[in-house]
Amino acid sequence: MKILKFGGSSLANGEGLQNSLAIIAKAAKEQIAVVVSARGNSTDVLLTMLDQAASGNYVENNLDDFFDYQKTSARDLDFNTEYQTLNELLQAINLIGEYSESLKDKVLSIGELISAKTIVYLLKKRGLHTVFVDSRDLIKTGLNGSFQVLYDETEPLVRQFFDQLPAGTVPVITGFIASDMKGNTTTLGRNGSNYTATLLANFCNAEEVQNWTNIDGIYTANPSLVNNANKLTALTYREANELANFGANILHAKTILPLIDKHIPIKILNTFKPDLEGTTINAEGAGKGIKAVSIIEDVSLISIEGRGLLGKVGIDARIFNALSVNNISVRMISQASSERGIGFIVNQHDAEKARTILEQEFAREIDRNDISQIGVNSDLSIIAIIGRHNYALEKAIAGLRKNKIWMYLINNSINGEQISLVVSNNDLKKAANVVHNQVFGAHKTLNIIAFGKGTVGGTFIEQVIHTRE
Repeated sequence: MKILKFGGSSLANGEGLQNSLAIIAKAAKEQIAVVVSARGNSTDVLLTMLDQAASGNYVENNLDDFFDYQKTSARDLDFNTEYQTLNELLQAINLIGEYSESLKDKVLSIGELISAKTIVYLLKKRGLHTVFVDSRDLIKTGLNGSFQVLYDETEPLVRQFFDQLPAGTVPVITGFIASDMKGNTTTLGRNGSNYTATLLANFCNAEEVQNWTNIDGIYTANPSLVNNANKLTALTYREANELANFGANILHAKTILPLIDKHIPIKILNTFKPDLEGTTINAEGAGKGIKAVSIIEDVSLISIEGRGLLGKVGIDARIFNALSVNNISVRMISQASSERGIGFIVNQHDAEKARTILEQEFAREIDRNDISQIGVNSDLSIIAIIGRHNYALEKAIAGLRKNKIWMYLINNSINGEQISLVVSNNDLKKAANVVHNQVFGAHKTLNIIAFGKGTVGGTFIEQVIHTRE
């Protein structure tokens, strides 16, 4: 069994959709299951309509446009049930002026339900024996917004479904959506469709997961920031998990977890270049060494300083407990000796909230001048070096210093497989290229001008052409 998951861009009208159908038809010679996201930018459109309805500005014409897009590739499909359901939900939200997590999940689920219905219809037109599967009947979670999958309840449902699936049938399964034990619609959060695919792979002991996207694979850095980023052929689960934690949005960390204990590989493949080798994530990877430079933009450094804290125990525990209670995640920590100064990184949109919380938590210490300041430095980015190399940190720091790029914070993980450097957003592009060149080696361009084409010049030009070929 192979699990093929297709993202929204892969299922958008046009080349992506046609390529996806061809990929499924070719793969169906073996036993497969297909997991689909909402098509195109359907989820974004649904979120926009949600917000419009909550502000009292719901316009039914927008709903008509949404369904016109869905029917572009399937004119004969009947979406009346989905239209009426969505229209009633949005009208109710428009009347109330707000929406709960439960209502939001119900609205967003329409995107995946329509997508699976469309793909089943189009595959049947190609002669495939296929069946629509609502993942709410298979995957059980906690309450709305928890994203917590109930493994003990879900696994037997998935196993029973695949055990009873007729041979030669291709199930097309909705990604992203699930249900609680009372049957209420829930969702799996960020990267939810990928999570659906890897959960199913775990429960049915799949041979592999194929994640079909609009990119060639995972690169040594973001190609839009780093000029000479190269595609990686393989990564270990640990390396992929580190990349996910430090900004790589191809896979969320939770998506990888169901694959690890059963050693199920996942391949990142390009729907628009189906013959191109992508990136495989498995237990073996591609050996040791630095694998990638990952980036998280728009973070803030919060620093707490005070001579009165010298020698006091438990300050850091109070800090992180206060932030945790308020759902603020800390990405990096740097601590001076004896807790005299503590610096840590949070998402920029949480920075001012975090400062207010800490000012309340340490109000007494501030009044006594035990804490001299709680500072916030924003518009920063994290550059994370993923992989192990004895001199990676020294090389990166040397390169940044040579280029006069200030580092606000430096952190080296305990296992030595991840190094983080914090720089200004203004320096990010230059810093990312410097760090990448330092750890992977710089690609230099040499321009040569040949005057005349005599015996020597002609031979030289032929050698250059031969070398390029």
